[in-house]
Amino acid sequence: FAVTSPNHKGPLPLKVESLSPSDYKVSVTINEVGEYPLNFTLFGKPLEDTPRQLSISNKHPALLCSIIATQGIENAIVRVPSTFQVVAKDVQQHEVVGAKFEVNIKGVTSSVPASIKDLENGKYDVTYKPKEAGKLRISVMMDGVNVVGSPFTVYAVPNDAMIALMKGKGCFRGSVYEKLSFEIEAYLQSGTHKKAVPLSAINVEITGPEEVKPRITASSKKGIFVVNYTVNTAGIYVIKAKVFGRDIGEAQPEIVAKDKYKQ
Repeated sequence: FAVTSPNHKGPLPLKVESLSPSDYKVSVTINEVGEYPLNFTLFGKPLEDTPRQLSISNKHPALLCSIIATQGIENAIVRVPSTFQVVAKDVQQHEVVGAKFEVNIKGVTSSVPASIKDLENGKYDVTYKPKEAGKLRISVMMDGVNVVGSPFTVYAVPNDAMIALMKGKGCFRGSVYEKLSFEIEAYLQSGTHKKAVPLSAINVEITGPEEVKPRITASSKKGIFVVNYTVNTAGIYVIKAKVFGRDIGEAQPEIVAKDKYKQ
């Protein structure tokens, strides 16, 4: 078994170490940025899917990562789980699975624990639960280097500072095949200041005689979200709405046969 990397300056000084009869470790030190082909051979014959390309960059891997703007980096509520995502890619923009991150969250008087879940698609969910209201400083690092966008500041508001309610015909009654809808008004309030929650914080579940997949959209009015749904089977349905994972209300609309209300 052998590994070589021919280039314009000659082959790289690759070191091949046998770990077991079937496993080998290849190591090399490269001082220049560039693309290096790797040829793998066994008994002098090239292996399938070779050569492979080795890309060398002068950027730290952390600088190739980024943070998706989701609820957990826009706002947070005390004692309610908040989540944001980190995306890891290599120099060729391929997803990186198994990356190692460190997340440090500093609250007003103490640190806040955070958990990291590898979604195995280059994305990582970071979840935390603020202990107290106030400013949070969140750092996401790889090998001690901040990823792009880190550190960032989030303000956690008291649990009772969220105002949310459901309203509209779709909460009470309707007929099959009818386009039904209702509104959810949700915002965070601090004194006289109101801030609309992000669309990602709204969750609606509708259960009943058939499976229902509601569609949630943000209205042009700040803090107003429209929920649309249609059913094909008459009966009693149960609507449960949550904001930031917190229950804000439940409704049980009666859906009747088409045109029953006109009889």
